[in-house]
Amino acid sequence: VAAACRLNLAAPAQRPSPNAAIIYRKAFAEMAEVLRTHTDDPISYPSVRNPNTAAYRQAPWPLLLQQTAVARSLFMQAASTALCKFDKPNGKLPLKDEVQGRVSNFVTMRALLVGHAWSVLETQPGAALADVEALFACARHLEIQNGLWGSILATNLADEALLLCDSLPTTSSDGSSKEPLL
Repeated sequence: VAAACRLNLAAPAQRPSPNAAIIYRKAFAEMAEVLRTHTDDPISYPSVRNPNTAAYRQAPWPLLLQQTAVARSLFMQAASTALCKFDKPNGKLPLKDEVQGRVSNFVTMRALLVGHAWSVLETQPGAALADVEALFACARHLEIQNGLWGSILATNLADEALLLCDSLPTTSSDGSSKEPLL
């Protein structure tokens, strides 16, 4: 028993997994600062319903994607975190939760991730795949929030990720077939 106690004392304390919601908040703050400081308002995002890689290589996308790289990186870090609990109420009404208050943040970040994925789809398919994975992981986080807005946003994120999956290249530049990335 004494040996077991010594082993428990000698073992490093297990730190709980960080809450992804905290990292999402940082990503949204960074994104808001960049968009407020470095871009004209409103930003015209190309339509994702009719995706076209050329559209994402035109203004304002290249500069916008460069300026929001830190925010996108934080978002991807949050998406890769296991635990996610948005718990800050965003109003006095019981149905108005933090996710509902952050709908525009999620929509804008989705546009930035999708824009980045489309802009690198042909040249860096691995980076595009990382964006797809982040969209799916965030959808999972939102889905477990047990709220209407979380479910709606989760569906939209997953829909965008699936559109990108359909476009991930399955042929190499020399025209030969290769295994799909997914």
